[in-house]
Amino acid sequence: MSPYGAKTGSSGRDGTRITHTWESGIYARRHRSGRAPPRTTSRIRWASTIRIPGNFRSSATLKAFGATADLCPMRRRACRGPAGAVSSAAMLLALAACGSDPAPAPLPSPVGEAVQAKVPAEGDRAGAPALNHAPEIHSVRFEPEKPGTGETVRAVVDASDADGDSIFLRYEWTLGDERLDIDVPKLVLTGASRGQRIGLRVTASDGRNENNAVELSSEVRNLPPKLTKLTIEPPDGVLVGVRLVVRPEARDPDGDRVSFRYEWSVNGRPAIADGATLDTSKLSRRDKVRVVVFASDGEDESEGLASPELLVVNAPPHVVSRPGPPGADGVFRYQVKAEDPDGDGQNLQFQLVSPPEGMKIDAATGEITWQPAPGQTGTWSVTVLVNDLEGGAGRQIFEVSAGTATAAPAAVDPDAKPERGDDRQRSRP
Repeated sequence: MSPYGAKTGSSGRDGTRITHTWESGIYARRHRSGRAPPRTTSRIRWASTIRIPGNFRSSATLKAFGATADLCPMRRRACRGPAGAVSSAAMLLALAACGSDPAPAPLPSPVGEAVQAKVPAEGDRAGAPALNHAPEIHSVRFEPEKPGTGETVRAVVDASDADGDSIFLRYEWTLGDERLDIDVPKLVLTGASRGQRIGLRVTASDGRNENNAVELSSEVRNLPPKLTKLTIEPPDGVLVGVRLVVRPEARDPDGDRVSFRYEWSVNGRPAIADGATLDTSKLSRRDKVRVVVFASDGEDESEGLASPELLVVNAPPHVVSRPGPPGADGVFRYQVKAEDPDGDGQNLQFQLVSPPEGMKIDAATGEITWQPAPGQTGTWSVTVLVNDLEGGAGRQIFEVSAGTATAAPAAVDPDAKPERGDDRQRSRP
């Protein structure tokens, strides 16, 4: 039998079994822990120990259980080890090294037992340790596929090892022409520029063998602007006839210039508007208004940012007339006229606040009459209130003088600052 062939034996006395491997005249032992020698070409299974026969000569070196024996044609050296014994497996290895094929006849042993050598079964050969395989990388991808400035890109690696060994991955990143000194599966793109190249080289190892590296690259993509705030004017509600204006705020991660697009709706239906401004003159009380704003850098557009639903509230009426001079009979007459943006003109009610003595107003029509009494002189401030019965009220303030022989035409007070529904005027009867 070839010195590299496999031989097996058995002994009925000792039930302990171990596995030995042999290659190029060198013997190694496989422990029960399962740790294999670096390489193997054949194996021998044995369970007993024997002493070297006195007439045996060989030129092999045996190693087993800490016992060694050097044999050559010229001399026999006694075995060095426990009780001067070597394993019967070592004995067979020595025979194989000399080119001898042990006969099926029993070999002598110290206790007079017979040891039979035989060729191992196919199942025994199948248990020989296999060569180590390098891990295999099946795929590498970026997540997200195209990250943007300031975002975190992760490397997702699918790898396996045919031997079931642990896999160690090494990551080599580049950003543009710069190699980054990091070995982690993720990269934060702080300060990266749009269009800059992202490179990654991944290598897998099981501690003994290393696979061929896999490389992957991508680009830093453009990021759309991000809307941060919407401001609606006027802030106290939507009034019919008062323009509604939205003022958006946004920032762009790439520092690009930002433009805006507006989508207005009234009661859920698209409304015609002039960009950021909506004309409310055709709206009605209790209408619902909403605007959605989009920001763009010329390449990408942001998601829309919607305003809260804005309710068109009741608008107060306002006085549109001015007082005039008294009549030739000295009586002050003034027909107050008012308008209501919500169309409540038919339901308006009028009243005076702290009028001079004798001045009256018709609550339904708004007509004021005043006949100054004899001795009634001076100037009075007159306030007219107009109520639309829906909670909205407007007012007009004017001055009237008495005790003069001649009346002056009505004039607007140049110092007055009228507010919504508040008109200040002066009259001199």
